[in-house]
Parts: sequence; C-alpha cells; structure tokens
Amino acid sequence: MFGSFYFGEGSKLPTKAQFFGEVLKVEPYFAGKRVLFRLTSGEEILFTAYHGDFSPGMKCLLSLTSKEMKEGLNPFRPATKELARAQGVEGFYEFKRQDQAICKTDGFNIESIRYELFRFSEELSGLAKGLFQALVLGVETQLPQEYLEALKKQGLYHQLAISGFNLGILYGILYKFTLFWLRRSPLVFTRYPLQIYAMIFSLPGALVVLFLSGFAGSAVRAFFFLFVLVLAKVFFRNTPSLLILFLTAFILCLFEPSLIGNLSFQFSFLATLGLLLANQLWQRLNLKPKNLWQKSLYISLQGLFVSSFISLLLLPILLYRIGYYALATPINNLLASAFWSFIFIPLSLLSALIYFLDETLAKYLMEFVATIFKWYMKIPFFDWLYIPSFSVNLLLISFLICPLVYFTTQKIIQKLNFHFSFYVKYFPFFLAFLSFILTYYFFEKFYQKTDFIIVFKDKNFPHFLLKNQDKFALLLNLKSEDIEPYKAKYFPIYYKLGVSSFECVVNFSRFNPYRVFSKDFEVRYISTLEEKKYLDIEVCDPRMFELIELKEEAYFLEFKGLTLALVFHRNPSLPLPAEVSIFLHKLKDMKDLPSESIYLEGERQSALILIPKEKYALLFLEKERRDSFLAYFLFPLVPYYFEDNIGKIINYHHETLP
Repeated sequence: MFGSFYFGEGSKLPTKAQFFGEVLKVEPYFAGKRVLFRLTSGEEILFTAYHGDFSPGMKCLLSLTSKEMKEGLNPFRPATKELARAQGVEGFYEFKRQDQAICKTDGFNIESIRYELFRFSEELSGLAKGLFQALVLGVETQLPQEYLEALKKQGLYHQLAISGFNLGILYGILYKFTLFWLRRSPLVFTRYPLQIYAMIFSLPGALVVLFLSGFAGSAVRAFFFLFVLVLAKVFFRNTPSLLILFLTAFILCLFEPSLIGNLSFQFSFLATLGLLLANQLWQRLNLKPKNLWQKSLYISLQGLFVSSFISLLLLPILLYRIGYYALATPINNLLASAFWSFIFIPLSLLSALIYFLDETLAKYLMEFVATIFKWYMKIPFFDWLYIPSFSVNLLLISFLICPLVYFTTQKIIQKLNFHFSFYVKYFPFFLAFLSFILTYYFFEKFYQKTDFIIVFKDKNFPHFLLKNQDKFALLLNLKSEDIEPYKAKYFPIYYKLGVSSFECVVNFSRFNPYRVFSKDFEVRYISTLEEKKYLDIEVCDPRMFELIELKEEAYFLEFKGLTLALVFHRNPSLPLPAEVSIFLHKLKDMKDLPSESIYLEGERQSALILIPKEKYALLFLEKERRDSFLAYFLFPLVPYYFEDNIGKIINYHHETLP
C-alpha cells in the first residue's frame, strides 16, 4: 500500500505493558471508543476500549495489548504496522475488559470542545447521530449499516468523508455572506478588492471545519490548498492551481510523511487533481451556450464529464482498497450533489454551531436533516457494481501497462519523425487500449484455471476460502454478534480475490448466514453443519470439496487430493492421516501426530496458502508470499504456474480415510 514505508525508523514499543501518558482524542468506534494516546516518551498510539471513561486531557496509567498479537497477515490486507504508520502512530492497541486504568483530568484541552459535540450526538436518534458524526466530526462508524452499504454501492460513500467538498461548501457560503456584508458596510476597504477581503475573512470558517474533523488528512490538504490559493490572490499572482496542489501535497508530506499512506488524503488529492485536469480539458472545448436551455445542458454535461474523469482517475486505487467499483458513480454524483451541497452538509454544520447557543434547536435541526435523509435514501439511485473476475493485483498490472505502452509508442513515433496525421496521433491510444484488453483477457483465463486454499488468520476462528477453477467456497464459524466486524474485514478481501459468487458457504456454528452473504454475493448453497447432520443434506457439490465429520469436534477436508485435519478439541484421540493439521487449541501431547505440517491458531501469525498440484501441494505463509517479488505481484499465477522456490512441498499420502 501507499505509505508502507516511512522516512525514518519508528521506535519499538512492547506488545503488552503498562503505559503512562495523555489522552489526546476520543472518538466513537463501533460499540466502543478509539483513543489517541501520547506516551510520556513522545510516541503516539491508538487503542480501542469497550469499557472505561476516557476524555481528552486525561493523564492515565493503563495496561494495553498490541493488536499485532491477534491480527495476523492476510492476503490483500495491509499489515497492522502499515495501517498504524499510515495513521501517524506507533501502533494499535486494545484496552481489554479485564484491564484497569487510573486516570485524572489535568486542565483544559481544546479537543474537549469536539468531544462535547460527540456527547451531544449521543442524545440524537441513530440516523441523526450517524449523520452528525460523519458530516461534522469525521467519524463514519455510527451510521446505520444499511445506509452505509447503500451509499457504497451507489458510489456516494465519499460524501460522508470530511474533505475539501465539505470545507468548500462552508467556505463558499461564508464568502458569499461576507462579500454581501462588505458591499453594504460603512467600513472602507481600499487597498484590495472586496473579493480579496471576503476570501480572507472567510478562512476562519474553513478552520472550524478542519478542527471539527479532528484534523483529518483530507481536510488538512484542502485547508492548506485554500490558504495558499488565498495568499496567491492577495499578492496578485496568477499561480496555476495544479502547482498549488502539488506544492501543498509536497509540503504536507514533508512535515507529516504518514499522510502518504492516509486513505482520505490519497482520495482527496487525486479527486482534486482530477477536478482541475477535467476543468482544463473541458475549457479547451470552448463551448458557448447562448440560451437558458443550452446553459442548463452545458452545466449538466460539464458536471457529468468532471465526475466521470475523477472516477476514472480513482478507479485503480478504489479497486485496490475496496475491491469493487460503483459503475454509476458519475451519474449518481450528478443527481445527489444538490442534496449534499445544500441540505445535509451545511445544515449539519449549522446544527453543530447552534448547539453552543441552543441545544434544543440544534437537536431539532439535526433530526430534521435525518428525516430528509431517510426520504432521500428512497430515491432509486443506480447501484451497479463492477467486481473483477480475477485478483486485483493482476488487474492493476493491466492498468499499469496502458501508460507504459502509450508513452513508449509516442516516444518511438517522435524519434522516427512520422508525420502527425490523425491516425498517427491516436495510434498510441489505440495500442494502449488494445494492450489492456489482451492483458485483461490473458489474466482472466489463466486465473480461472488456478486452484488454491487460503486459511485466514483470525483472532476468533480460522476460516477457509477454497477456489476450484472458476468456483469459490467458504468454510467459516460465524456468530451473529460478529457479523459487522467480519464483513468489514473480509468482504473487501473476497472482492480483491475476484469473488462475486460462492458455490457454497458452510458455517460451523448454528447461525445460518444467508442474509449476511445474499446481499453482496450470489450463493448457490448456504448451510450449517447442524443442518447437514439432522436434515441429511449435502453442504456442497462433492466435486468442489468433501467435508467429513469425525468424533471429538474434528473434521477432514478433502480438496484436490489434499487432506486437511481441522481439530477444535483439546484432547483428540483419533489418528489424523492428513498432510496438514490445524488445531484451535494447544494439545497436551503432539508427539504421535502423523501430519507433516501442524499449525496452532494461537501461534500462527499469518494466513496459510495451499496450492494443490497433481502429486503434491505447495504450502506457504502470507508473509512468505509478500517476501517473494513475483508472488507478491502475480499471485496466484505465481506459484501455481511458476513456483519460484516459495514455500514447501507437501506430498499426498493417499491413505484411505476411516
């Protein structure tokens, strides 16, 4: 991921210890809180807490456990260290329910003003609270899940993030109001035009949005860009906007390198870049509408063109980060922008300001916004999704080939001094597009012929993704209370692996996950092992895999000649003639187990990947895959077609199962 490197080595903090420091920031995080904590040694860490009362400004002595101890490496998901570095902190920790904290309030902290708004939002209804925290305070985890999923599929999820869009709306309103007041003011401003004074006097309003967002990366970039733009206007310099944008990004990343890996900063920068480039391209068309109808059409087409250009620019990074792309994003943006620009964002910000004057009026206004939003969500926006039919790393290679072919062809044409006719001018575009189509077709065909098993590393239970040619199956142990964190963590990984449908989903617990998967994937069979036992049904097509239940909570998984033993009991007494054994608990005596490879969930820190071949299977860890250059970029083609000396060979036993 971007920002997986840093411009200096961070200090190594203990994985489990007592820490003393100051609480800098407290934000809601699903059912708990996320706390930014500065240690006395100067490092900053983030920890989640599902109990305890923390507020900004507190000095605390508390016990914390690093999430690295539980969060292992999984394919197409950044490591915990990389995520922490992108957030500008030294690590992610957890304040467990059995842990204790000794805290005292130490003076006033300006972040307490923002924390007071969080307290105010807790008194609102669920939808109003979620909207207020997202649009004003930059926290999106409290919006009801059904609305979040709908916005993601419509390509409108970015409207919730505090960025230059929110900042620009408030700044634009303040600018118009200030300019209106200055033109009617008895005060005389002569040195600069009134527009310059209005721009300067409106900057504090943008600073308010920056503060309320908790100085989010995208808001910081937008404010700094706006500040430099105003300075350029004050000194009458016609500085190109693109230069200001790149200068802003360079200075911010120079002083805060972690912004390079910050997702909101990446999206904000690329979206602004796309906006500026699209406007320049549109102006080159030199269209001049004459009447009202032509002006309306002109504005609509310009909005659609700009939105489409930004979407195409963001397409690779969207696929890399979330695994799918909402095809109707440009159209939906055009249809929905008025609601967000004139109702949801300005009224939510207004309610935050009114709260400090009249809490009752602020509540009424925010509940009114939530009511409008509820009706707005009934508008039938398009929700077409594109999910790649092969892994996203291969798709990104297809995208990268296009500019390489284009610029190489253009350079060759210039060196050969060809006459720039119409055909020669557009030949590089045609060749780049053709190379993308051929590469896409090549990767898709070869990916569909691969087989693999991924045993994900999860703190609760190992679950298995099986790929048999062009079909996928899933074995998991999902409980109803774990649905939301499971979806947030693993659904993007499935999308990035090219999963749009499952041949079957088998749950080891009693909970049938039909509703969990049916909204996002096509699933042919969904069942639990209990249903299989009492209803005598097949959990999946035997040609896909076979799951054989033994005594003492042990199972055999047969897949392409490979046998895996899955053991959930502490004292198994059965022989396990399997090539690979995975134990949920550590056993008392493991000497007589015949498995060639034995893995304990408490000790495993990385996903297992198995590639079945005709007479043997390759077994390697996700960490090994990342260390291999070819496997990192070309998985699963490497090592399925070219082994590249990765992992170890597991020979099949071909023993008769009991």
